This record gives sequence, structure tokens and C-alpha cells, in this order.
Amino acid sequence: MPLEQLGNAVIFYAHYVKSGVSVTGLDVTADVWEIQTDGTATEIASAQAAAEIGDGLYRYRVAGASIDVEGEYLCVFKTAGDVDQKHVAAIWVINRAGIENLDAPLTTIDSNVDAILVDTNELQTDDYPTSIAAVQTTVDAIEADTQDLQTQVGVDGAGLTALGDPRIVNLDAAVSTLGTAVDLAAVKAETAEIVADTAEVQAELADGGRTDLLIDAILADTGTDGVAIAAEILKRGIANVEDAADATSLAALVLAAFEASITGTTLTIRKTDGTTFTTKIVTLDATAVPIVGIT
Repeated sequence: MPLEQLGNAVIFYAHYVKSGVSVTGLDVTADVWEIQTDGTATEIASAQAAAEIGDGLYRYRVAGASIDVEGEYLCVFKTAGDVDQKHVAAIWVINRAGIENLDAPLTTIDSNVDAILVDTNELQTDDYPTSIAAVQTTVDAIEADTQDLQTQVGVDGAGLTALGDPRIVNLDAAVSTLGTAVDLAAVKAETAEIVADTAEVQAELADGGRTDLLIDAILADTGTDGVAIAAEILKRGIANVEDAADATSLAALVLAAFEASITGTTLTIRKTDGTTFTTKIVTLDATAVPIVGIT
């Protein structure tokens, strides 16, 4: 059955035949019924003239302003002419099977892809060698300052004592009561660890280092124009999301197209593993003429 969103015009078609041959030149009218999801039925058009197309085909268009509720819209074409079946029904389904959610998710995906492209271009244009060189220069300066401090302090604080400031002397006395030599040795050991860690950071930022390789891997994964990410989105199968998908989601629409069957008045939509995803009640009309194609 054809699907459409709210607010869009729909066109119903009917084909009249006599003994298997198309009948032209008929006076055909159309009655249109609006069936809401709770079963409320309202006739929104009555005895309206249908337009002849040719080869026994007739059409009636309902403006988008009249397609204003979720549910089904049925058109009954009627003629008094000499045909095999004087009344022919056609149907449009509005805002069902997840079609009402198509616009927003696609817009969101497009926005996300655009953002990824911007970030990727920024990664490609950033001057990483210059940034790494600047960081290394700063680290070298820190290391030089640290070594200078070690030299000025001297062994057991001798460099500080040599300054001759009374406040330094008083400080030495206080520090000595806490075990000056041991404390300074601990500071020197920690400083050595800082120097070692600084050297490790420099190595990781250099060309071929771990951080540099991670940046290269990010560029390789995202691709130069976001094509790799877009390709993953398009090829992802329904089986990955069907267990968590809502009955009115886009996943439900795809499953309905490939994994559905009708028994009696029950439309059963199945998951890719054959278990039931959801069921719907269908309305049958034994006299209805099936639609075999849309052009």
C-alpha cells in the first residue's frame, strides 16, 4: 500500500474494464473517506468528478491541506457505465510505519556528516610539526630551569646558605631539624622523574611517536572527505538495531518491506532471524481491484 506524510497531496487511481478490456469515456465520481487511527471515519469528499487519463484509467487528487490526520484515506470510484465492477476502492496510508520520522533523522545525519567533514578538514590543515616543535621548546626551557634550580640549591642546601641572607639561615635551621639532606634527596629524585617524564612526552609527540601515530590513525579512519563514515552508515544492516527499534521507526518500515506476510487480517512483520517484530491489523475487501503498478 502507498505511504505518504501529513500535509502532502495524494492521488488515487482506478482502472475500469469490461470482459478484461479497458473502458474509456466513463462518467466516474469519487468519494473519499478519512479513517483515523482510533477508527473514527469521516467522508471528506463526495461524488467528486474523477479525471480520465486513458486506457480505462481514472484519477482523483486530494489536496495536501485535507491530508491532516494520521491514518488511512480511502477513495471509492463509482460509475454507472457498463463495466465489470462499478465501484473500485483505492487507499493511501498517512504517517504510519515510521514514514513520519524520515525527515528529522535524515536531516540529523546530514548535519553530523557535515560536522565530521569540518573536523576532518581542520585536522588535515593543522600544522602539527610546528605545534610539536613549540611544545618541545617549552619542555626544554622547563628542563633547563629545573637543572638551574638544582645547581643553585646545591648539596644539602649549601647554595642557599651561601647567599648570606639571615632569613635563609633561619630557614636552614628549621629545615635541618626535619632532616635536610634526606628531604633534598627526595626532591632531587622527584625532579629526575619529572625530567624522565618530560623526555617521554617529547618522544611521543615526535614524528613516529605514539601520539603522532594516533593522529595519523584518526585521519586514516575518517578519510579525507568523510566518505568512510558515510559508507558505514549506508551499509549498516537492520539486524543491528531491530531488537531496540520502535514499531513506528524507520527500521519497522524496512522490515515491513522485506520481512512481512499477511495471514487473514493480520500483517506480521518479522525480524531478520524470523521472530516476530510486530503485528498490524489490515482491512480486506474481496471486491477490491489490486494495484499492480505505479508510474
